Amino acid sequence: MADVNECFSNFAAEMRRTTYQELIKTDLEYQELECYVDRYKDKFNQIINSLDDKDKVFIENYITTKLERDSCINESLYIAGYTDCIKLLKELTIL
Repeated sequence: MADVNECFSNFAAEMRRTTYQELIKTDLEYQELECYVDRYKDKFNQIINSLDDKDKVFIENYITTKLERDSCINESLYIAGYTDCIKLLKELTIL
């Protein structure tokens, strides 16, 4: 069973990677957001660097933790989508 879970995890990781690469190339909303981030990264870094060390570390840890949390949510939703698809295919007696 562990081999099946590992194979599925590897498969899902590759599918997420492919989906992400396609998103970057084709999704206009993503491209606009990326453009905004690129445009203001120097200003953001300037503001972060103007903070005292304690506040700077807190902000960096907060942002990192928030991004990791969001990544966990996205991964769980992606896996749930696969599971739901399999359930649907079974319900339709395709599997």
